Amino acid sequence: MHVESLRKIGLTQSEAKVYLCLLRLNHATATEISRESGVERTLCYSILQKLIDKGLVSYIYQKKIRIFNATNPRKILEDINERREEIEKIMPQLISLAMNKKNSAKQAVPHSKELLTKIKLKFKTSSL
Repeated sequence: MHVESLRKIGLTQSEAKVYLCLLRLNHATATEISRESGVERTLCYSILQKLIDKGLVSYIYQKKIRIFNATNPRKILEDINERREEIEKIMPQLISLAMNKKNSAKQAVPHSKELLTKIKLKFKTSSL
């Protein structure tokens, strides 16, 4: 369904499956998520932890059992917008670094041409 779209924004296929499953179920245990998503239960726990780290999943305890909830999908858009703002802040510095590199490369080329000319001249004037 939307697995590919979520993969394009940085989730793995398994993360996307688990997240989409949780959105459909609203809340569930890891066993229920595993059964519904098709992701192995033991793998499901590590995927859920990654999604928690990304802010896409939370959980509560009910009778010593973790019940997982998907956060609002708008969180994904908020995260992307925050990243975009951070990139826009540093973009002038990145462009400046790239321009300095280009200027350095242009300055290095005349030295290479000059060296090549000297080598050619040396071969012409040397006696074999």
